[in-house]
Amino acid sequence: TAAAMQHDRAACLAAGMNDHLSKPFNSRQLIDTLVRWIKPGQGGPSVAIQPPLFAAGALHGDTFFVDADVCKAVGGGQLATPPGFNFTNILSMLGGDVGQLLQVLAMFSDDYANIAQDIAANITQGEWVLAESQAHQLKGVAGNVGAAQLHQISQTLDGQLKQQRCDPELLGQWRDCVAYTLQTIGTILTRHPLVEICDGEDQHRCQQLALILDGFLAQRDFISNGFLAEFKAAISLQQREDYNDLERSIKKLDYANARRILARFAPPP
Repeated sequence: TAAAMQHDRAACLAAGMNDHLSKPFNSRQLIDTLVRWIKPGQGGPSVAIQPPLFAAGALHGDTFFVDADVCKAVGGGQLATPPGFNFTNILSMLGGDVGQLLQVLAMFSDDYANIAQDIAANITQGEWVLAESQAHQLKGVAGNVGAAQLHQISQTLDGQLKQQRCDPELLGQWRDCVAYTLQTIGTILTRHPLVEICDGEDQHRCQQLALILDGFLAQRDFISNGFLAEFKAAISLQQREDYNDLERSIKKLDYANARRILARFAPPP
């Protein structure tokens, strides 16, 4: 839960929960909490633990050296941590999977490409609640992906927006930090290009969902955010730009254009 105060923990326990774990947490904390309450069964089936898709690399200072399998995914022998970033926690959560880290950074860069313009526009228009909500979300996600500098300055901005005010100098510094963060992630992804790992089952699922979505669009049916999220999760990273165009057309109710864009994923029957 994001409810991290002591009274939140007390309320959870009073409601009958047996423990309380607040964000952010890593996999070690989650495991420690679970094993306090879950006891191994007697004579149950053994479970084979599958290794991660990429083997974990060894950490040396602020540079993460990865083995040959990871190098195939990241395009080199090491991934240096640039100023303003700290990848230690997220790599711990990902089990040392540098390939997954690169995918997370790519999704962050895609999802927050326009965040500086959006928040600045909402501030100008006096939409304080919306601007604060966006800054609050960015603060949390930036911290999770290792963008430590952006996390810190977004936290300061979030505090001001809660009071329905914003210091112009702080806003300028924050926008510079957003630009630096996105530019740096772009540089990382250029130096360590992702190799898409997608099996036939993933492609088949994407095609299935595309056909279902095409039916919704043809009938001008309601399309839930949950369905769009499921479709987005099934596509490859290379298709994210097409998906963003698709989602924009759906939100504008331009279903004819949305069907044309959808044809890039799976041509309708």
